[in-house]
Amino acid sequence: MSEHIDVNGLLNLSGNDREFVAEILKLYIQKTNSDIRELGNAAGEENWKSVAFILHRMRSSATPLGLVELQKNLKALEIDLKDHNTSDADNRLNHIIDRVKTAQKSAENQLQQLLDLLY
Repeated sequence: MSEHIDVNGLLNLSGNDREFVAEILKLYIQKTNSDIRELGNAAGEENWKSVAFILHRMRSSATPLGLVELQKNLKALEIDLKDHNTSDADNRLNHIIDRVKTAQKSAENQLQQLLDLLY
């Protein structure tokens, strides 16, 4: 399933400020890299409370970017982990990480398109 950044929504929210949107995309790309590392570390230690916290934080980042399906997946696993339902958590987390990487790639592509327009 594709994770596509809603750049038009970001442009509408920002008053069509392409530089601002480019900065938001840069921050998302950077934060996603560290979130993925943190998720891997926490899951490796089976620290599901930390995993749930990171998922919640990632959900907050996905919302303004229009990543609705990713946001739903993040929320569902976060809630299950908070309820101590860790069955199949590793597989679900790997699936989410794959989707996050797809969203990150979309952000990189959208950022490049914006930069091409700006410069």
